[in-house]
Amino acid sequence: MAPRLGGETDKFGNRYEGAWTIRHALYVLLGSGTSLCVEPGGPLGDGVEFVYQHDHGKEVHQVKRQNRNANSWNVTSLRAKGVWESLRSHVEAGRTFHFVSVVPARAIDELADRARRSDDLASFEAEWLTDELRGSFDALASGGIYGSSATAWRMLRGIRVEWHDERDLVHTNAVLAEQVLAGAPGRLAALALGQVLLDNLGTTLDAAALTTRLAQYGLRRVVRADAVAVSDTVRTVTRRWAAGVERALLRPTIPREEAVCLVAEVMEGARPLVLLTGTAGGGKSAVLHQTFTALDEAATPVLAFRLDRLEPFGSTHELGQRVGLPMSPVGALGAVAAGQPCVLVVDQLDAVSMASGRIPATFDAVADLVDEAAAYPGMRVVLACRSFDVEADARIRRLTALEHCTRITVSDRSPTPRSTPPSQAWA
Repeated sequence: MAPRLGGETDKFGNRYEGAWTIRHALYVLLGSGTSLCVEPGGPLGDGVEFVYQHDHGKEVHQVKRQNRNANSWNVTSLRAKGVWESLRSHVEAGRTFHFVSVVPARAIDELADRARRSDDLASFEAEWLTDELRGSFDALASGGIYGSSATAWRMLRGIRVEWHDERDLVHTNAVLAEQVLAGAPGRLAALALGQVLLDNLGTTLDAAALTTRLAQYGLRRVVRADAVAVSDTVRTVTRRWAAGVERALLRPTIPREEAVCLVAEVMEGARPLVLLTGTAGGGKSAVLHQTFTALDEAATPVLAFRLDRLEPFGSTHELGQRVGLPMSPVGALGAVAAGQPCVLVVDQLDAVSMASGRIPATFDAVADLVDEAAAYPGMRVVLACRSFDVEADARIRRLTALEHCTRITVSDRSPTPRSTPPSQAWA
């Protein structure tokens, strides 16, 4: 049985450093990496949380959640944490050094990127080192850190700087865990993986070793038969939704231009989220059905379901179970799509509205579903909701904020579209 929520493992799995470590154990299980060693002994473990091996070399990762109350890192604050000293020892040994945090280190990231793009120190200083970055580079080259411009340039070529949202890490780990492990919801599977890592500090673990140790928690690697079953279930869930919508459509069907707009947005638009709004009975379902038909004909994987007929659910995994899936809808669709463009359709979002919904307490799980989709760059999420509930529920407005969402409004007066440009959606 996988570890329960709470306790040391839960703290590890949800703490920033732990979540980042689990992420790379999942990469090993997914085949992107070959092994992981947490808290290695000797010089290999100096100043780093773990060593991650892949086909192109060896990475060491140092994770610092944040810089006290500061909103960024700079040369001085990284020196105070011993980062530059640790970096040097690993780069000189031929390892790539990753510095990971919640808050950014933009100047360092930019300097490192420019150093890798330059052929030598002379070209770096002549062509890549701007006045804005000069102060940071000079600080690195000073006697207090590296003592020369040549060493500073060489060290910058060996560092990778990353900053990631803590909540997104945990959500994405759950999605990835469902892609590669069977036997428990993704959240619990990730915690079990964290427990394995805690129990094997200093041990190099490859995919086989991780799989063997996970068996005690009732977990096993996903096999082809699992993938086929998930694909069949996704198809069944979507066909059931489509059949239900089709029974309620007017005959003959009137082509809706909004469907053309929606197809174009999910296939070519830059935003990962699309909100389809309109009045009750105004044609949203017809637009969704026509959109699904076009995507299906183009062989684009689609998973569609409606929320208004579901019993309450407290997580994305439970939501998947409510619609007939063995895992989160995002994980199921991601498994079917295998990295290709795909579309998740959540119909009747107003069911979770505080204004008029039947299951408003389930909103957070739907919001988590949207967050999970960020783990798949090719996945687009379509939310269909009555305009009234969008305007009346502040949570839905925040979820569909313009910086990451496009809004298409369905006209209930004629088949002629009334598509709202993103910049005017809330005007």
